[in-house]
Amino acid sequence: MRVALNAVSFAPGTIGGMETYFRSLISAFASLPGDDCYQLFGDNRYLSGLMPDDARFEVKACNGFAPRSTGWLARGIIRNLTGLDLAARCMGRIRADLVHHPFSLLTPGAACPSVVTIHDLQHEFFPEFFSPWVVRKKRREYRRAAEGAAGIITISNHVRRTLLECYGLPSEKVTTVYLASSPLFSRQGDPEQDRLQLRRYGVERPFIFYPAATWPHKNHATLLAAFRLLRDATGFDGDLVLSGIAKQGHTTVQQEIERLKLADCVRMIGYFPMQDLPAFYRRAELLAFPSLFEGFGLPLLEAMACGCPVVCADATSLPEIAGGAALLFPPRDAAALALQMQRVLEDSSLRSSLHQAGLERAACFSWQRTARETLALYHAVLEEPS
Repeated sequence: MRVALNAVSFAPGTIGGMETYFRSLISAFASLPGDDCYQLFGDNRYLSGLMPDDARFEVKACNGFAPRSTGWLARGIIRNLTGLDLAARCMGRIRADLVHHPFSLLTPGAACPSVVTIHDLQHEFFPEFFSPWVVRKKRREYRRAAEGAAGIITISNHVRRTLLECYGLPSEKVTTVYLASSPLFSRQGDPEQDRLQLRRYGVERPFIFYPAATWPHKNHATLLAAFRLLRDATGFDGDLVLSGIAKQGHTTVQQEIERLKLADCVRMIGYFPMQDLPAFYRRAELLAFPSLFEGFGLPLLEAMACGCPVVCADATSLPEIAGGAALLFPPRDAAALALQMQRVLEDSSLRSSLHQAGLERAACFSWQRTARETLALYHAVLEEPS
């Protein structure tokens, strides 16, 4: 079987968790035996760095349309105005049995059967976080992807249920294939090296950790309010460390930090390489994850794999992924979040229980399993009568 992986819209650092998904899936495919061949279809400046040392993989160049480029802008304008896709000619040169579109959209289309991974439908839950034009566009393009693909992968049962409800699809068309944490995330690490690494980011005191770009749905405001309550109630003499790319809600987060008089104990350290992330999980007192909406919630598994206790919102996919190995709270209830964080900080037996439960939960997921189930779906799609 020859599979083309559509990465026309891929550029490192621009698509968040979908980049982790794409990178990890490629590596997992390479780790599996078999004679299936994979074509990475996109800008070879970025894809060449993802290529496994494996003859089954090759790059099929479609240069000039990577995010933030002039070609990307022109492609978007023309596609929105006319429906024509400037990258379609490149796709027309692909010789594959099946095309997998891993980033939620079915563009550019292909003549052979397609599988699409739809990561979430946040715009259906929180349209207020998008402009009316973006909501209309997402609804149009996501429906087109759902109806046009021969098979659909969702990354949680929450997303699967939403997709079936929104678009009235036959249930057999949509398959949940879970993600996993990278082997990079482990409780095994040199404590002194971890401390030195965190010191380079100015993190030296005990801390609570939240890795999330400052999108509005990440709900930093509730966490900041809870952290204020926690400090007032317990005198917690540590920091709240926030990492992630500055996005739409960044200024609001900064203003809230000032309003709550937390500037001396909240550290916003921005984006940093993934290889530095395990040290933060291993040294954190806990992961606080108040997000209002997640298609999966990969940081939960990353933290658990590192032995970090998790407190997360009881929202969308998060309870499904946590699987009983985290403390939950209503996502907009700052007092409830503060109480759950206090419990973890003050109860050593609870911390130990969460540590062990988290390790066991993270071990239930693997990228090899993700790759095997994805390949099984490819074969099932090709075996279906046309």
